[in-house]
Amino acid sequence: FPVTIEGAENGAVIRLMDMLGKVIAQGPQSNTALTFDVSSFSKGVYILSIATESAQFRRLVYIR
Repeated sequence: FPVTIEGAENGAVIRLMDMLGKVIAQGPQSNTALTFDVSSFSKGVYILSIATESAQFRRLVYIR
């Protein structure tokens, strides 16, 4: 199953991390959406981090 990130600032660094802070997937945001394939991930809670030059945003993501 894919997780798609849209609307992040161009050049933002997007990371998906486990609860221990280990980066599972990452990529820079471009003018298009960034999609992570999470079908091989274990069920559980992950942290989505979006960092720009001026701010950092984090949210919990639940994979079922």
